[in-house]
Amino acid sequence: FGSSGWKVIEGSKSLDNFLRSCSNSPRSLLPCYYETLSRLILASSTSSANRGLDMFMHLSPNQEAPSAMTKLMKHARDPVDSIRLSVWSLFSSVADQSWGLTLVADTPGWVDLLCSLDDVNVDVREKRVETANRVVQQPHAKELFGDSRFSRLYATARKSPHTLDPRPPRPDPMVDIAMDHR
Repeated sequence: FGSSGWKVIEGSKSLDNFLRSCSNSPRSLLPCYYETLSRLILASSTSSANRGLDMFMHLSPNQEAPSAMTKLMKHARDPVDSIRLSVWSLFSSVADQSWGLTLVADTPGWVDLLCSLDDVNVDVREKRVETANRVVQQPHAKELFGDSRFSRLYATARKSPHTLDPRPPRPDPMVDIAMDHR
């Protein structure tokens, strides 16, 4: 998408329209919207654009509807791999921004969701570890998250997603047989 694509929509109502479409999109389009929004966040260059993106993440279209962050956290648990992967890509981009770091630090349950690493998809686990890395590298992360949550994020950032097995180990029947014959 890049900064030139961002400039096309930055100064117009297109950003508002795009963000509104994101919140009301059908499930089949969610990965596309989330990946595009992720690129927009990384390419945003003005404070007004950042304010617009921050407001979108905090607010809901109406008082009864959940905020964008609430929806994203729900979609981070979606059974479809591409939706989960695109959500974590978006969270990773958000964590790169100062407003985004404050947003995720203030979102109840976000650190628990990130640090669980219970996903069976290696790409999703890898994106979660990448997101944790981005968070802990931010200069104000420790003070925003506090010592205990920052420690959990730091530990998650140091894990290898390829060696994590989210399923509990199965008992080895040979060990059980050997234990019975003692």
